[in-house]
Amino acid sequence: MRKIRLFALFVILLSLLISCAPASTFTPTVVPPTNTAMSPTLTAVPPTNTVVPPTATPALSRVEGLEPTAIPTPEIPRILWDKTYRKTSGDDMGEDVLVADDGGFYIVGTAGLDVSGAGVNGDVYLIRTDANGEVLWEKTYGGDKAEEGLSIVRTNDGNLLLAGMTKSSGAGGADAYLVKVDLDGNEIWSKAFGGLLDESASVRELADGGFMLWGNSVNPNDIVADPGAAGYGGYAGHSNVYLAKIDAKGNKIWSQTFGGKNNLLTSGGVEASDGGFVVLASLLRFPEPGDDIYLLKLDKNGNKVWDRTWEDGTMAAYDLIRTADDNYLIAGSYAPIGDAAQPKADFLFVKVDQQGQVVWTSTFGDPAMMDYPMAVTQTADGGYIAAGDWIKDWSGASVGLISITKIGPDGKLVWEKTIKPAGRHNVLRTWLQLADGSCLLVGSRLTQKFSIYLMKVDVGVSSAYLGQTPPDLTPQIFAPGIVSVEGAMEFAASFSPDGNELYFTRRFDGQENVIYEMHLVNGIWTEPAPAAFASGYVAFEPHLTADNQTIYFGWGHSQLSEEKTSLENGGIWAADRTASGWSTPRYVGDGMFVSSDQSGQLYVTSFASGRPNLSKVTLTDQRFAAFEDIDGGVHPAIAPDGSYLVSDNGDGNLRVRFRLSDGKWGTPQDLTKLGIPTSASIASISPDGKYLFYTNQGDFYWVSTALIENLRDK
Repeated sequence: MRKIRLFALFVILLSLLISCAPASTFTPTVVPPTNTAMSPTLTAVPPTNTVVPPTATPALSRVEGLEPTAIPTPEIPRILWDKTYRKTSGDDMGEDVLVADDGGFYIVGTAGLDVSGAGVNGDVYLIRTDANGEVLWEKTYGGDKAEEGLSIVRTNDGNLLLAGMTKSSGAGGADAYLVKVDLDGNEIWSKAFGGLLDESASVRELADGGFMLWGNSVNPNDIVADPGAAGYGGYAGHSNVYLAKIDAKGNKIWSQTFGGKNNLLTSGGVEASDGGFVVLASLLRFPEPGDDIYLLKLDKNGNKVWDRTWEDGTMAAYDLIRTADDNYLIAGSYAPIGDAAQPKADFLFVKVDQQGQVVWTSTFGDPAMMDYPMAVTQTADGGYIAAGDWIKDWSGASVGLISITKIGPDGKLVWEKTIKPAGRHNVLRTWLQLADGSCLLVGSRLTQKFSIYLMKVDVGVSSAYLGQTPPDLTPQIFAPGIVSVEGAMEFAASFSPDGNELYFTRRFDGQENVIYEMHLVNGIWTEPAPAAFASGYVAFEPHLTADNQTIYFGWGHSQLSEEKTSLENGGIWAADRTASGWSTPRYVGDGMFVSSDQSGQLYVTSFASGRPNLSKVTLTDQRFAAFEDIDGGVHPAIAPDGSYLVSDNGDGNLRVRFRLSDGKWGTPQDLTKLGIPTSASIASISPDGKYLFYTNQGDFYWVSTALIENLRDK
């Protein structure tokens, strides 16, 4: 989430967006004047300027015997609803948003902001809405002088903390400002932080219950630029990074400023997994061209651990997030040094590891327009989506469009499009994905005056099924590049009933079977990782029961010792859910591949008759006690309601048999006649009964179970 000060004229506001971030204080002894540049091989970002037509989507189907089919591009992005809010007759500015427990929202910003730059009026403004953006209540905070609201977080005790700037209290001039309120907006306490220079800050909650303030410190007496210069946030004075650590009661633990001879304009900050903090800023070389991106890592005591500078063309830093795999993603802009009147700025994404080393870089954009990401969020499918401005030049005229770009976990482009909300111009501030997969955009809209807007946008990425677009009656590869990867075979997929976990088998070429797991955490799916409960031995074919309490799987663990054994002799094991994960596995019986319905009835591939066969299993004392053979087939996949059973003959040819009114099974019917390839095998049914999963040529495929229901009707 990016928070930036606003200032006077519309033309100046537009010029901000290409290379701006908030401002900061001069401390030349902290960062040497010569900034350390990254190796050109790590930072060079060629302007690819790739434009994807609205209908362009990769052909993903590799089903044997079928023509390749492209997954249709949904009509996205699409505005679901768009609300505006106004408190004063002046300019009201939106900055940040927080999701409430009931699905509504808390929006923070500034009511009556003095956009002339004089900073003589304004109040912190908090709006509480319902899930549809309708106002439930609104409140303002501040003293007799100017305040600004820039960000909002939830505190460990269940209250809210607002951050921004105040001129009504503190050490003088402008100071960073915190206001703690309860869930009804009643003020609990407010405090100012800073020194003799001008500070403003956003806030992040830390794992220890404290808070990190990150923002800008400006020396108004050290004039380095015209306030209207692009990228200077309306500040004429020298600006540096301002950081402060605050405890849960609002007491300052330490504060620091970082900078040098060039201006540093802070645009993002996140906590690191080791308790430190990572800060993003734009490094401005006014009046020379060629601005850079600067990334700084601190330890938990505020000491610098490392810093990185990207120097290639003209760059600007806009947003920073910590990714699900514990790395960092920078959203910025890139343009070659050239015509200053119309720089060809494009979306720039840089993923770095915990040491700040580049994992990958990507640039995308319309070559005829200036487009750059103001905010980025990670999506449930492990990729990223960013929203930004889309303008022709610095003339001051705006086409009123917002540019949205979706990229995959590897940085490759999925799609890029524009949306056109109401208003002459929409200033973007915060962009996040909600639990239903839609995204929320917060900012300010210019008509005659600025007002706050809250916009809900369908981006076609839900948390269900790893954010993948559901298939219809044509089979599609499931999660290509995430689950279905090159150089490996994947089979036996099992989702948890709540949709928050996925377990499957993966075997890389020349290696053994391993069970992998993925989890939905804070709306984001984790990357596939070997499951700890099945480590140490060959493991395969996981299956979660409908009560979500037991996972069955094949395991090459000897029943009598810790020795490894063959697949045939390993048998079926089970682990039970505990408060911290899964219990130590227990042996339950001979066989392979478990499937169960909502009643808990188990089906397996049994060898009890001397040959592999479908079998219904009776459990006694959590052990297989009796097998009832179902003639023909292996690899059972029972429907959640028990109404049909899918199987194959060991090397393909999926078929389904329906349960008759007398409880017996009907004659197997061939699914290959409905577009399923003859080589497809090892099926499973999703817990909601909507999708059939199977393996073909090493990859997972999925298709709507309406295909099976259509067969039932014949």
